Amino acid sequence: MKTALVLTGGGARGAYQAGVIKGLSEIADRCGATNCFGIMNGVSAGAINAVFCASGAHDFSTTAAALADLWTHLRPEQVYRSDLMSLGRIGAGWMADLALGNLRAKKKAHHLLDTAPLKKLLNEKVDFSKISENLKKGHLQALVCTTFSYTHGKTVAYIQSELATEMWSRPRRESRATVITEDHVMASAAVPLLFPQIAIDGEHFSDGTFRNTAPLGPAINLGAEKILVVGVRHQKHVHVDSSIGPDGPSVARMVGHLLNSLFFDLTNVDIERLVNINLALQKLSKAEVEKLRYTPVRHLYLQPSKDLGALAEQVAHRIPRSVQYLLAGLGTRHESAELASYLLFDSEYTAALVDMGYQDCIERQQEIKDFLNS
Repeated sequence: MKTALVLTGGGARGAYQAGVIKGLSEIADRCGATNCFGIMNGVSAGAINAVFCASGAHDFSTTAAALADLWTHLRPEQVYRSDLMSLGRIGAGWMADLALGNLRAKKKAHHLLDTAPLKKLLNEKVDFSKISENLKKGHLQALVCTTFSYTHGKTVAYIQSELATEMWSRPRRESRATVITEDHVMASAAVPLLFPQIAIDGEHFSDGTFRNTAPLGPAINLGAEKILVVGVRHQKHVHVDSSIGPDGPSVARMVGHLLNSLFFDLTNVDIERLVNINLALQKLSKAEVEKLRYTPVRHLYLQPSKDLGALAEQVAHRIPRSVQYLLAGLGTRHESAELASYLLFDSEYTAALVDMGYQDCIERQQEIKDFLNS
């Protein structure tokens, strides 16, 4: 039975997924379910975790521990440049574009932070050649890295697989067979405005969650019969903020809400859609179901037990000072908490998220065992 691991986005919140993955590897070992995730499907920061796991699929336990260790000891300078020269150059581009308007034909303002260090980190920590090797040896069935094409205005799922997989094309999304590289991962994790867009074969790509109406789609199209989704938003988080003043929300608060909507809402919508389809199929006879192209797909959704944005507010001082200065111009520390949680690639924050992910996973281990063994 094909089982997919779907890892959603969320910038530095991806550390939570690393903790969950470590817990999953231990649970899988205890119940004898080695190589339990044949399909690895990563979106945004989840793509980083997905390629890391895919490259080490031949030894999932060791790989999961290494991924957790990477996030636990992560530093901001390993992900983006925060030196004054880099920020000054980018800031000058924004100021020039805004000041000159149509007088400047070629715009230079596309992002706020330079993520060249992240590309270097990926090349150091991920052996991309091992992905092909693991696919050929059967340790893995497929790796999916989802991006958004600005050029064509649609979601593109890049798929690397040894299976005879039929690609699909729909008005708002399509799939493409390829050999996944660090460029595909960088494109999937390119948070709009914050991180630079990535060019691949003449097309410009950004974060895979952007306008992604069906994040579970690639796994389902690849034949997954079970999908384990790891999200990065507090499952009971309903935040009512009475601190908004008479002038309305700050830019930081608005951007934070925008990113929350971008990264989380559509995953929940797609899971709800999956549940409704399964319920509809249960009302049909076996003969009727066989005539349809849909088959029931089981799912398990793991989410943080605590609000990651609130935790980010407590350690926001760990963000590089130059970036803190930038955020201060957008709003107070409280107002910037949600936005900061995407940029806090610092061990004090990421280590806490890894630990939370691990503990949340272990607390649901019986449910996970039943899911993997069913």
